[in-house]
Amino acid sequence: MKEAVEMLALPIKTLLGHYIYDANRNEILAVSKDLFNYISEVQAGEVCPDSYKSDQEFQLLQSCGYCCDSPLQDVAYPSIDLLKVKLERNLRMITLQLTQSCNFRCDYCIYSENSLYNRTHSHNSMSVSTAKHAIEFFKMHSIDNPNPVVAFYGGEPLLRFSEIKQITQYAEQVFEGKHISFRITTNCSLLSEDMVKFFFDSGHEFYLLISLDGPQQIHDKSRHYANGESSYQAVIDNVHMILDNHPERNK
Repeated sequence: MKEAVEMLALPIKTLLGHYIYDANRNEILAVSKDLFNYISEVQAGEVCPDSYKSDQEFQLLQSCGYCCDSPLQDVAYPSIDLLKVKLERNLRMITLQLTQSCNFRCDYCIYSENSLYNRTHSHNSMSVSTAKHAIEFFKMHSIDNPNPVVAFYGGEPLLRFSEIKQITQYAEQVFEGKHISFRITTNCSLLSEDMVKFFFDSGHEFYLLISLDGPQQIHDKSRHYANGESSYQAVIDNVHMILDNHPERNK
């Protein structure tokens, strides 16, 4: 038996005929039964690939770039040489996990009690001191970034609204002279009028990523409070509170 040949072509046989999927060209070709069998045998190492060179059909395929080895010699990220500089001077965003606590128990959450590989919900939280150190680290490693972004994550980060205010004000001091903005990933159930005023009426630039699965019958299937009760109406009411006071956010 000959050595198997790595050819980026997959023989496919159906009731309608014989085909070759060529990965280099990302195309499916109809071929003769003889050529189909030959390519299968070459890939299995059952025949020598040179034995079919005289076949016009095979020659035509190869001349058009089919049934060939991969033309790739190397795969590399063009900016790999700049990665160290980017990490040292041009970080774009830092995400602060303020808490591992959440008032929801969504069925599909990767942090649910059903998870086999991730942490579960807990009362662990990030101190303001740690967050400030993280902001300082971010500043040192984003010297070349004119638009730094600080993101708040959880758990449910709005459980730590008092800390969000402190961290926001500290970050704006640290990044004075730059265009800093903030992101919050939230289930929106805890949003209050005071929060809306702070986020949108106090000179800060905040963007809220709100989790909503759709109409109530869909949303409540998976997204519910820790006690199992429906969360839909609270989320919708708070979304409307934002839009009623800030219609420009309806984008």
